[in-house]
Amino acid sequence: MKNHRISLPLLSALLLLVAATSVTGQRVISMNIAVAQEGNTAIDPGDYFGVPELNSVVTNWNNESWHIEALRWDDGSDSTVGMDVAFRNDRNFFGPGYINTPLNYGVPHYAGTPFEPGTGLDFYNLDENFPEGYFVIVYVTGFRNPPAAAGFVTNGRQRFYYQAPSDNQTQLTPETLIRTEVMQDPGAGNYPEAHYAVFGGPDAPFTTPFLSIRIGHISGGGVSLGGVQIVSAGDPPDPEPGWAGYDIDEEGFVDTGNAFLGRLWVDTGVDWVFSMHPQQWIYTESALIEPGEGGWFFTFDSARLQPSEILEDWWFSEALGTWVTSRGETMGSGPEWVYAIDLSD
Repeated sequence: MKNHRISLPLLSALLLLVAATSVTGQRVISMNIAVAQEGNTAIDPGDYFGVPELNSVVTNWNNESWHIEALRWDDGSDSTVGMDVAFRNDRNFFGPGYINTPLNYGVPHYAGTPFEPGTGLDFYNLDENFPEGYFVIVYVTGFRNPPAAAGFVTNGRQRFYYQAPSDNQTQLTPETLIRTEVMQDPGAGNYPEAHYAVFGGPDAPFTTPFLSIRIGHISGGGVSLGGVQIVSAGDPPDPEPGWAGYDIDEEGFVDTGNAFLGRLWVDTGVDWVFSMHPQQWIYTESALIEPGEGGWFFTFDSARLQPSEILEDWWFSEALGTWVTSRGETMGSGPEWVYAIDLSD
C-alpha cells in the first residue's frame, strides 16, 4: 500500500476491528439442551460431537434451555441466529451412556403433552447467517424402560419416526450414532431405534429465515428433543466482483467519479476505505452506496471534506466536489455520518 499514507497504528486498529466482527467461514451452529454448563447436562466447550458423514463433528456447542439471541458458531464467535423454546418445566436424564452428548438431557414429551406449543425449538435469522442455505440434524432421545418410548420429530412438513435405543449405558460416540429415515408411521413394534434425523441436506438446502422443530409422542415413556445442529449446505457464495458496483483496479483503487467520493483504496473484506482527496479513512458498507445516486459514510474528520457553501442542511465539499449532508448538528468540526450526492457523469 505504498504512497497511501496509512499509519501503522491505524492499520493495526482496523485489522483488529475486522477480526472482531468477521463471521466468514463459520459452518455449523450446534445447540444442546442443557442447564448452561451445569454438570452432566452440558457438552464440554472443548469437546467435539456431530455426525461424521455430514461434516458436523465440531466443538463450541451451545448449552442452552431458554431464549437466546446470538447462538455461537463452531469457531466460538457469535452468530445472529436466535432461538426460542417451547418447553414444559420438567427436565430429565436419559442414560449415562449419553453424557457429554446432546441425548443425555432434555424435556420429556408424554402422551398428554399438547403438541402446540408442545416441546420444541424455534430458530430465526437463518437466511442472514446461511446465505448458501442450510440443513438440520435433530438429536432425538427418550426413556428406555419399560417399554421403549416411541415418537416422531417434525419440522412442520416432514416427520421421522423412532424409538429410544436399547443401549443407553455404553458411551455414545459420533461413530455409533444411528439415523432414522422412516417417514411413514410403521406401527407398533416397528419403530426404528435412532439417535437423530436429518431435514434437508447439502443438495436440498433450506433458505428460509425461520425453523421450527417439534417432538411428538406415540407410545411408551416420554420422548425428547436433545439438540439441533444447523449445518451450512456449502461454501458461502462468492461476493460480487468489484466494490459497490465499481471496478477495482490491480492496485486496489476504485474511481467513483470526480463529483462523488473520488478515488478510493478498498479492501473488499473490510468496511473501511481510504479516500484519496480528503486523505483519510472513511467507514461505509458497500450496500450504503448507490452509483448515480449517492451514499452514506462515516468520517472521523469532517473538516477534511472542506465544507464551504451552505444551503440549508447541505454543504458543498471542496474535497469531493459534490454536495453533502450530515446527521449531526455541525459540519467540519469532528466525526460525522455524511451523505454525499453522486453528481458524476
